[in-house]
Amino acid sequence: MHPVDTLHVLAHGRPGAFRFGEQWVDAAALKADAAELAQWGVRTIALWSCQVGADANFVALLEELTGKAFDWEAIGIARNKWIREEINKLDAMPGVRETVNLCQERKIPIAIVSSSNHSWVDGWLDKLGLLTSFDHIIAREDAPRIKPAPDLYAEAVKRIKLPASKCLVIEDSLNGMKSAHTVGCPVAAIPNRITQCIDFSAAEYQYPSLVELLEEL
Repeated sequence: MHPVDTLHVLAHGRPGAFRFGEQWVDAAALKADAAELAQWGVRTIALWSCQVGADANFVALLEELTGKAFDWEAIGIARNKWIREEINKLDAMPGVRETVNLCQERKIPIAIVSSSNHSWVDGWLDKLGLLTSFDHIIAREDAPRIKPAPDLYAEAVKRIKLPASKCLVIEDSLNGMKSAHTVGCPVAAIPNRITQCIDFSAAEYQYPSLVELLEEL
């Protein structure tokens, strides 16, 4: 066993904490295992967390801390394979289908705006039977910059042909909220299980899920 002077823990999460399934792990939790960690030679624990959608900085930090270069293409392929296998077991989140149906009934234009590529977004919408349910699908290929830059939402507003102030954005990430606000769109924040720890107080509306939003429409 090679001694580890500093244990660096990197993950998406909130400052100073990260998540395994439904369990949050922070410095206090790691200190509880201090004796076992000490057997590895660990004297310092550094927790690093990054926002969803901040992968580029996350990658740079990991390489800086380790002093190594990684085959990110191979890692990305393996990661996406695992994610696809997990997501393939799931249906749309609660309230999604009902929201889409309601918008269609009321002739309200709806769009998907994602920092992921079309292959990823369109593929999952097709798998869920929702690919043709949206008037517009805006992905990373459709604008120069992704969230938190405003480009993707600016493109969506342009296609919908309504003032930004009339386009309600439903977001589950801080970067997405920042992007929408920069364009001038109001935001309804509905966190997912990864982002539910984030402070969305800047959003005009906050809901646990789309089900609660629908109750007010």
